[in-house]
Amino acid sequence: MEKNSEPNSVRIPVFIFVILLAWGLHIAEVSPLFSLLGFRIYIPFLPLLYIIYLRFRAGGNFRFKPFPWKSALVIIAGNLMIAGGGWFSGLLKFRLPEFHFELAASSLVDFPVYFIWCLPLFSLIWFGLFHKSDDLKKKIGGALFLLLAFSPQIYAEATGLKGFLPAILLITILTALTGISIFSKSMLHFALFSFTTGWILLICFGTEHKLLLNTFLAYRYDNWDGFFMAKDEVINYFRTGGLLFSLLVSGILYKRIN
Repeated sequence: MEKNSEPNSVRIPVFIFVILLAWGLHIAEVSPLFSLLGFRIYIPFLPLLYIIYLRFRAGGNFRFKPFPWKSALVIIAGNLMIAGGGWFSGLLKFRLPEFHFELAASSLVDFPVYFIWCLPLFSLIWFGLFHKSDDLKKKIGGALFLLLAFSPQIYAEATGLKGFLPAILLITILTALTGISIFSKSMLHFALFSFTTGWILLICFGTEHKLLLNTFLAYRYDNWDGFFMAKDEVINYFRTGGLLFSLLVSGILYKRIN
């Protein structure tokens, strides 16, 4: 019954409405992200609640477990080793950026709080797009939808002063979310791996992408330099390496997590 709970006649119009809403907010120069008691709410994704409602009404299986929290430590440690290797080889330089204590040091303690604050966002993505871990076609469709849903931000980055390079980070992270979803067995599994990956990459390498920073770290900051610096091209290689490492961990642990 769950299989037919949200047919294309319903799903596609909702997806189109999400994309149009995202562009409408962009044209009106209204931020698509707002914070409600700390919880990150991405406004264009709210229509996905209707699809989730249809699945709930049809008796869909809403899995919240497993929650492999120890795996998050592996992702953090691996990304720190990648950044440390870059520093040791001379490709990256270590620094203490502005607000390093207020933002980075405090977020180490507040990691569980930041994670909880992002759960509404990852819940909408998982239950609205990626709820069937065995349906590869839906995962690919979900990936294309994510790119279109965030296309206003991609467009803004690509047409900025720095050219297309800043947009690559957002595109890469959205693509990685799809890869992580393929190796996730529940919403909390998907949310933990996705948040941990984005969080540690921003802590290490920083970002000028306000939407990413406001989602994974501080809501009221406009940019964050990170602890490691290099040319943008070099930093992107290390970011990509960190994402690939997270995907590797996800794939290796997929069969071992019950």
